[in-house]
Amino acid sequence: MNPLIERQGVCDPHIHIYEGKAYLYATHDNFSPGRTGFEMTEWQIWSSEDLVHWTLERTEKPEDFYCGPIDQCWAVDAAFRDGKYYWYFSEGAKAVGVGVSDSPAGPFKEALGHYLVGPQTPPVNVSKWDPCVFVDDDGEAYLICGSTFGTDEYLIARLNPDMCSLAEPLREIEYIGTPNREDKASIHKENGIYYLTHASFYATSDNVYGPYVYRGNTGANVDHGSFFTYRGQTYQASGGLDNPSNVFRASYLAYCHYRKNGDIVVDQVPIAYGVGQYDAGWRRIEAEWFFECSQAVKQEISGGGFGMGELTSESWLHFPNLNHMNKNAVLTVRYANLAQEGLLEIREGSCDGTLLGSCALPGTGSGEKFETAAVQLSNDAGPHSLFLVVKDGNIILDWFAFDMEKNHSNAEAARGVLKGEAAVKVCDFGSNGQAVSLTKEGDGVQLFLDGGAGGECSWTIRYQAAGEAALQYRVNGGEQRTLELPGAMTELSMTAYMEPGINAVELYFDAEAKEPVLVDSLRVETDGNRYRSYAAGNGIVEPMGNGCWNGLPQRESDRYAFSGRCVCHLEQPGHRITIPDVDGGENGGKVRIKIRYGNGGDKEHTVRLKTNGIWGDLVTLPPTGGVRMEDARTAESALELKPGRNRVVLMMNEQAEPGICIDAASVVPAE
Repeated sequence: MNPLIERQGVCDPHIHIYEGKAYLYATHDNFSPGRTGFEMTEWQIWSSEDLVHWTLERTEKPEDFYCGPIDQCWAVDAAFRDGKYYWYFSEGAKAVGVGVSDSPAGPFKEALGHYLVGPQTPPVNVSKWDPCVFVDDDGEAYLICGSTFGTDEYLIARLNPDMCSLAEPLREIEYIGTPNREDKASIHKENGIYYLTHASFYATSDNVYGPYVYRGNTGANVDHGSFFTYRGQTYQASGGLDNPSNVFRASYLAYCHYRKNGDIVVDQVPIAYGVGQYDAGWRRIEAEWFFECSQAVKQEISGGGFGMGELTSESWLHFPNLNHMNKNAVLTVRYANLAQEGLLEIREGSCDGTLLGSCALPGTGSGEKFETAAVQLSNDAGPHSLFLVVKDGNIILDWFAFDMEKNHSNAEAARGVLKGEAAVKVCDFGSNGQAVSLTKEGDGVQLFLDGGAGGECSWTIRYQAAGEAALQYRVNGGEQRTLELPGAMTELSMTAYMEPGINAVELYFDAEAKEPVLVDSLRVETDGNRYRSYAAGNGIVEPMGNGCWNGLPQRESDRYAFSGRCVCHLEQPGHRITIPDVDGGENGGKVRIKIRYGNGGDKEHTVRLKTNGIWGDLVTLPPTGGVRMEDARTAESALELKPGRNRVVLMMNEQAEPGICIDAASVVPAE
């Protein structure tokens, strides 16, 4: 899930693939209530094989290196050459040191006894920090670091083969059009283009030394950024805030795609949920979000998106940790087929695993014409590891989705707000291998789900208990009711009344029942109409930059939010969120929009609605008592939608202190 390692201050991520595993080289923010400045007294190394579950391999202490104990252990990076691993660390905003090891997990030993580059390295009297090491296709390695040469510049120099000394003097990287002079530079190469990145900004060049020309903003998180490829997929690692402090951060991952013109595209939905894991309730799962693939090529497709092409006999895409599948689900794919006939198999566990279903994909005549095809699977409910295997044809796969005749809202207990002594436990049956243990009175979990148009909604609770058990539940703080649970692992279906839009559902251990309960998830199904909720964090946030540090909006994790994150620091007129794909249904027409928000100031503020380029009403947001979603309220307005896709903008109308936080916008029936 995202953050990768929650509430532990693991930040400034640089990830490399060594010995078949992903290694995360990170800094570590210490946390204490009321802290206003960064305290970073160590570095950490984590590893993962699936990018979901991470293991702390080692903590490196500054006292084991030339710098001695410091409380500003800034960013790190790593490199490999000739059987040795090299680890580069930042002595605060002063100098860069280097350690060496026989293992990517360390321990790393002092390589020099002094810094590699520092204030007395030309250009002299200039601090150097936040290192990145880039190894080019010809094997040459380069050190890139931040400096105060001018006002936050980047320096670069080629390293000697020993990886511990410079082969040439540091030189300034010419950067044309930079929107933000700062630290945290990184360089990588894709399709012959050199990319200089910092946070979510990126610039390109045809030469490692530059000049680099500013290109754009990926829209990923607001702090540090690095890129890597694993099992055929490319990722952007980035840093962001981990509530409730501006000096306590976390690490995130996103799938990364490159257009033919060199632009980088990052998708928002997986940033919220996490890479290498999927929700069968999503409106669609893009083919390019695969975890691993064989004999497949990521490519641009008509309409401006991406797909997976050149899928021929025995090509496959793997989507592990696919959670919340209904029993015998109906899978729909959107595809093009350049051959006359095609066949897609859906298998469990491996490319030759249990066959869940197969789907004929007739030829479409060209790679520009896409059709849909559907198949009912033979599967159990719950998590699955799916392989989409092409047995015949020349296929371009755009996306796939499940049970499209219904709207789905799924909430995993492990991502919810825990109450009492409830705890997340590792287990085999839970989504992503986790569930929440409720064992005594007061233990509970609060989840946030979409009630669609409201009324009686279908619920499915997935749980495990050794014997007969019970839960207490309530919706939006209403009447508490008892839910009897048959023993053993099962899914229990029921109906419950929900308000239109987002609802807060609380599940508590029933003190009358003695049997502990492991709660995996709660699924809500409503009619497949236009009434649904849209997470603000999955939209387009503008202006894009370095968030609160620059007085700009940013996305933050928040367990009280509908998707697990929200958009904070909407402070100035013109700050806005665009939801580009609001469904108007077949006929469009009048609806209401409910905005779930936080306003921590003592004055009401307004946002202006813009639908399909037409400005609409002002929506008033009274104070809520806090900017976090724990204090959330909703505000409503009328909205006119056209049939099909709509583009809805929420824009700040005036300055707000301390700023507005937006969680989601729900389309609900007009009164």
